[in-house]
Amino acid sequence: MGSPPIDAGQTLQTVLISPVVGGVIRVWDDDTDQHWFVDDPDRLASIMGNGIAARTEVEPDRYREACLFDRSTTTLLVKGRAGVGADGAGTDTEALPFRLEQADPDPVTNFLELGDRLGDAALNAARRGELIIVERGGWEHHPIPYVLAGVLVLADDATWVNHIEAAPAPSGAEHWPPAPAGEAGQTLSAPADESTVRVSGLFMATAIDTWGVQPWDIAITYTASPSGPWTS
Repeated sequence: MGSPPIDAGQTLQTVLISPVVGGVIRVWDDDTDQHWFVDDPDRLASIMGNGIAARTEVEPDRYREACLFDRSTTTLLVKGRAGVGADGAGTDTEALPFRLEQADPDPVTNFLELGDRLGDAALNAARRGELIIVERGGWEHHPIPYVLAGVLVLADDATWVNHIEAAPAPSGAEHWPPAPAGEAGQTLSAPADESTVRVSGLFMATAIDTWGVQPWDIAITYTASPSGPWTS
């Protein structure tokens, strides 16, 4: 799919989007949000969450990926971050188009696809030296609830550890052990390798399932890891 020019007079809004789940995304603009089917969901998912797409700062040193949206043609344009190259999205001058069709998705009870998306995002972020934080989506920042994943190095022996934390503690969530009594949040850790980092997405998804939300209600926020890029 090529990158068409942005026509003179074309009205574009900067929007935030949810992860792609079931071929659907949620799009937040300045004052509305809607669900849309994507014409090429796998390609969009391969771009978002891989450090390729342009970003906007939602809190100091915390960033979310942002797109451009032409509501008149229902076209989503994903611009690349300057100096980042992959899949044609590596400059700040190109914009990859995705056609959208308005959706009224059925409620989702299976969070496995969301877990796969988050696992991929966590793995790619670790290799770039970033942590991911999943929160409620939209332009307004919601610090609680959240779930965070990242690969950190233990200062005492230089061991890389896959770290996951959630608040509130995901009581009763599948795969999570019971939270310590009296603790507001919960943390899990394991030796870092590709499989444990990928499976962190499943732990994140089951924690999110306790929030009473759908996969399209959340957004991924990125911040720098204090340990830098993961060198496995």
